[in-house]
Amino acid sequence: SGKTMLYYVECVHSHTGEWTYKDNEICVTPEFSTNVTREATCVEEGEVEVSCKNCDYKYTESLAITDHSIEADNKCSVCEMQFSPTSLSNDWTFTNNSPSPFEINSLTGAISSTNKTDGSISDFTMEAMNDMTVYIVYSTSTEFNWDKLRIYLNGSLIVEESGERMDMHIQLDISAGDILVFEYAKDGSSSQGTDTVTINKILVSTTGSGE
Repeated sequence: SGKTMLYYVECVHSHTGEWTYKDNEICVTPEFSTNVTREATCVEEGEVEVSCKNCDYKYTESLAITDHSIEADNKCSVCEMQFSPTSLSNDWTFTNNSPSPFEINSLTGAISSTNKTDGSISDFTMEAMNDMTVYIVYSTSTEFNWDKLRIYLNGSLIVEESGERMDMHIQLDISAGDILVFEYAKDGSSSQGTDTVTINKILVSTTGSGE
């Protein structure tokens, strides 16, 4: 094949020069294993050690800071940041005037879609009055891949979910004037589940990130 065996090493990490060949084959392709040496939390990055299985080469990577771990008392179990249920009138400019507007449960505060017609789209908009950390819990019971909950922040899509999804969440750092749009968009045919998307709760904190 015209390839010359210059020398042989067990792994590509063992040299820094030309590729090395043995029996006209490239030397061992590296395989990696990972070991989390520090778990990430809402206040500190984590760390994972990546090791080559064929030699002693290793390096570390950072794990991104996680969302808060909200308990039943609406407090983060790690940094103890206290959240509270949002006030749609005090925290936001709330607009809910679609032909089939979302329905607000007066007891739980959950906000649920009501549009059931194929091809229909219903949405509501919230413009922030304050800087705050926002923790949103949502669920979907819809036709998978076709009837979708979408959440936009300042025009950019940040959530798209469908099918049977329970108690999903997203955490956002919101500035005054930021605009959130929640949309339930149905395709042209068929339905599954309860054909509903629900924003189970929206929690807010204005006390900072807890760092």
